[in-house]
Amino acid sequence: MEAHAMGSHGIVGSSDGTEERENSSINMFSEGVNLNLIQPSLEEDVSTEILLANKKLRSTVWKEFELTMLDDGTYKAICKHCKKDFVAGNRAGTSHLKYHIGVCSKLQSKRRKFGSPKLDIPIFDQQRSRDDFSRMVLAHGYSFNMSEHYYTRIFLYNLQPSFKLVHRTTLKDDCMRIYEEEKLKVYQLFEKQSCRFSLTSDMWTHTEMSGYMSLT
Repeated sequence: MEAHAMGSHGIVGSSDGTEERENSSINMFSEGVNLNLIQPSLEEDVSTEILLANKKLRSTVWKEFELTMLDDGTYKAICKHCKKDFVAGNRAGTSHLKYHIGVCSKLQSKRRKFGSPKLDIPIFDQQRSRDDFSRMVLAHGYSFNMSEHYYTRIFLYNLQPSFKLVHRTTLKDDCMRIYEEEKLKVYQLFEKQSCRFSLTSDMWTHTEMSGYMSLT
């Protein structure tokens, strides 16, 4: 009975020691788990801050904003011009910040004040463009049908949608009108000369059977 009791006490004693060691191990393990749970969150906060810092350096949008961290660990982007604040962070992106730059009245006012003056928009003149087209046809010997070519119309429409090409017969009339105007200018130039001069003409034909006259 004593042996059994001693054995029982031994077992009980051994059991108590085991429970203490197990409890100690459990406490240590739980503390270890708590530390492991805390550590990644710290690393996550640091990595988030680093990513935001890198993004600030890379994106030009941050030239117009100040990045501020709030007490709860979140970030705000504050406009340097109108002082409005916006959500900032890796998941927020910068599209809303870029949009604000385009509509910020104070920023646009500064750009108009200190920016370069706007270039004057050229005024379209239908008659002048029509005469220029006719002179091009005359100078290069193009066909009057050029005004009706499909890609000629597309090309000129993309350059100036307001320009209206004329029919080939109208283009021919424009070329003849310009020819008469230029011939009159030559006559008037000769009349203004106070000296005598002689002119020599030479006729020749191009390989495409186009006739030309050279005047010296």
